[in-house]
Amino acid sequence: MIELLLFGFCVLLLPIVVVAAALKLAAFALFLPFRVLGLALRLATGVVGLVFKILFGALGVVGVVLFALMLPLLPLLLLGAGLVAAVKTIAGGTSLQPA
Repeated sequence: MIELLLFGFCVLLLPIVVVAAALKLAAFALFLPFRVLGLALRLATGVVGLVFKILFGALGVVGVVLFALMLPLLPLLLLGAGLVAAVKTIAGGTSLQPA
């Protein structure tokens, strides 16, 4: 009985296992360059993304700091705009005369 099972394994299953292993190895060898390319692109885009994240993060911090520094000047800007509007209203707008 054992001999029959061993013979069945050698005749039927062993070639199937060998063919499956060969196909698996061939598929791995076929798709390996694409996996390497994908890894390289993932690393490259990760580095570029990190650079942009640092760059725009720094620009955001600079923008917040500039906004915080300019915020105390807002009342002066509003007073100046009001003064300009008042002077224009008092002096009357100058319009261009047709030729």
